[in-house]
Parts: sequence; C-alpha cells; structure tokens
Amino acid sequence: MHEESLRRNIIVAIDTGGGKTRIAIARAEAELEMCLPGNHVWFLAPTVDLCQQQSDAFGKHLPQYKSALLTGNDSVDKWNAIHWDATLKNNHIILSTYAILYDALCHGFVQISNLALIIFDEGLSRYGRSLSEF
Repeated sequence: MHEESLRRNIIVAIDTGGGKTRIAIARAEAELEMCLPGNHVWFLAPTVDLCQQQSDAFGKHLPQYKSALLTGNDSVDKWNAIHWDATLKNNHIILSTYAILYDALCHGFVQISNLALIIFDEGLSRYGRSLSEF
C-alpha cells in the first residue's frame, strides 16, 4: 500500500495492529525526502491521546526529522504569525487534532500549498459516517 500511496491519494482501512502507522511513517519519510524546504507533513488525529501516540511513533522511526505535537494545551488559539512561523520553520512534521490545522488555515498562519502531505488518522465511520457517503 505504501507504493500505491506514492502514485495517488489512498484511504487505508486496516484493522487495529494491521500496519496503518507503518504505512503513514513510510509515506511521510518518502514525502520528506522529496519535498521542498518549508513544506511539511501534517498528521491529523481526532484526539490528543492519538496525536501523542503517533508523535511518539514518528519520533522513534523518523528521528532525523524534527516534529511538533500541537494541542489545545499549547494555547495555539492564542498564537500569532510569529509563533506559527517559528514552529513551522523548526519542524518538518506537525501532529495535531483537526481543529488546530483548520484554525491555522482559516487565519492564514498555514498555507495549504506548504503541506506536502496530510495524513488523516481514524476512520470516518467513528463519527457516524461511512466512507461510502463521500
């Protein structure tokens, strides 16, 4: 599936323990090797606990790339452009909840053109929707 993700956007639906995180890490690494300076891989998860879990995994498997875990506990809703610029400048991988990226995009602190890859963790069915609705 990693190879397929290099050719096109895909949705990986595998049971827990089936290797989704390994695929995400391999895909992120491949993208970071190819992307322009200033571009980022952004990993999104619905909860802070899942963000923390994935942050640990990315840090373990991709220590050569700096990463930042951003949560509401970091008061990112109060950040200005200077704080965002410094965080983005100093990190290759950003891990956060969906709301943090949404707010950063809406306020213009993050440009979608600077996101080399966005990884969405957790299935949509968890939120009362199936993938077939989209």
